[in-house]
Amino acid sequence: TTGRYNIETYSADEDTVMEIYHPDGYSMVASGESDGDRGVDDEELQVKTFEAGKTYTIQVYMEDFDNDGYAWVHVWRSPWHPLNCSLSKK
Repeated sequence: TTGRYNIETYSADEDTVMEIYHPDGYSMVASGESDGDRGVDDEELQVKTFEAGKTYTIQVYMEDFDNDGYAWVHVWRSPWHPLNCSLSKK
């Protein structure tokens, strides 16, 4: 379904870095925000609009030096929708 989604990465023992690629090949994550730590602790959190029928790539890196560990990716529909409003002076 087309809409806004929360995308969260998490690792219990390592910091995570996330990139989200649009079907046209460009990164949807702003420069410097792939490891922006907008989540809690080692989590990353992004809110993006996905269109139905298109394939997006979520790439997750772990800042890990021992090659051991796991990372999780959670994607869920965002209840937050930007408001479109117009203001007029009277």
